[in-house]
Amino acid sequence: MSIVVKAQIKDAIFEVIGVSEVALETPENADFGDYSTNVAMQLFSDIKSGKAESGVPEKYLHAKSPRELAEMIVFSLKGDKELKKLVDRVEIAGPGFINFFLTRFNLVNELEKVLGKGRVYGTSAVLKGKRVMVEFGQPNTHKLPHIGHLFSYIYGESIARLLKSQSAEVFRANYQGDVGPHVAKCLWAYLEEKPDVPDSLIGKAILLQEMYVIGSTAYGADENSKKEIDEINRKIYAFDESIQPVWEETRQWSIDYYKQFEERLGIAYDRYFYESEVFKEGLNIVQGNVGKVFKESEGAVIFEGSKYGLHDRVFVTSQGTPTYEAKDMYLQTLKMKEWPCDLLIITTAHEQNEYFNVIFKALELLNPDFKNKLVHIGFGMVNLKEGKMSSRTGQIVGGVELVNTVIDAIASMLADKKDLKVDMASAISEIIGMGATK
Repeated sequence: MSIVVKAQIKDAIFEVIGVSEVALETPENADFGDYSTNVAMQLFSDIKSGKAESGVPEKYLHAKSPRELAEMIVFSLKGDKELKKLVDRVEIAGPGFINFFLTRFNLVNELEKVLGKGRVYGTSAVLKGKRVMVEFGQPNTHKLPHIGHLFSYIYGESIARLLKSQSAEVFRANYQGDVGPHVAKCLWAYLEEKPDVPDSLIGKAILLQEMYVIGSTAYGADENSKKEIDEINRKIYAFDESIQPVWEETRQWSIDYYKQFEERLGIAYDRYFYESEVFKEGLNIVQGNVGKVFKESEGAVIFEGSKYGLHDRVFVTSQGTPTYEAKDMYLQTLKMKEWPCDLLIITTAHEQNEYFNVIFKALELLNPDFKNKLVHIGFGMVNLKEGKMSSRTGQIVGGVELVNTVIDAIASMLADKKDLKVDMASAISEIIGMGATK
């Protein structure tokens, strides 16, 4: 609905002032309306600098201030009969912001359409015949999922459902880090502490998180422990028989726990990709293209992103270890091989925006078929009041913990409803609580 309403408001402004580019934002403070635009200030600046579009009517060119220009625009908008059906009133704020307040009747009427059409509301065939893969979630094994992962799950699933509602064929992918220093730290502590293993899956998941924190602390505090953890890490990558059984067992605990959580969130992945299945081929791809796409530098192998206005990044360390970048070379290749698609979307926190700009450029140079098929959608970080969350120190809020807290709050509200059976109240709490969380 918001897309349609915004389009109608923008069209109305265009009819009045002839400006094609109109920024329409949703104010954080509801006192400033449902939508707000600074078009009067922008147009006034363009008029003064001689950059105004040729379609701007003569009368607006003589405004003495942005606010006066805003008043002229609002006066003209009042004559738009179609806009009146959507907008209850238009106000001017500050130096020339124009704020739009939608009619409540219009909102209620639209809600009735939503309820009447149900899941059909907003659907179209605009992407019919298109194949789109969406990678999202990406939790590491041997750790608990925190609220950042919860956000990633919900965000990615929302994109997948939106694409499907427009008739695209959607493939859901998850990429999990099941090898690396974080796993080595967890297993080192697990082997050192020899803890009692709980019977429940949640108990096992919590145990792994506790072991990871212990291992991380030891890694930074004791040189001998650091060497032992590094050796375990080497063995994991080598699939050494001395570490393989415990790695496989604990890895499966994490995988099962995540799948249980994903099912609860209503997410059904089509394919799980794991770091352990891509690092070898990723290394081979990079080493096989040294002198073509990549170059050696001080014993390492790098991609000179600076040639393309990007960052230079290490793809293979001087110790011969593939980095995340190298692993992505095969991961994205494997995805396209298994499920060829028109668009491959990856969602992560926006701090990885530059990382994926480099990854996509390297992939395009390796295989031109990737061009215009790779998209990264970054989202904001989920932080605590104290700052960033850290699985390493245990400073996290668990994703399952948050969901359960919300559901429990709903359940307490329903506790006084004597006409509700216990099973019904529990089901309602789960549905409403999960919906509220999302």
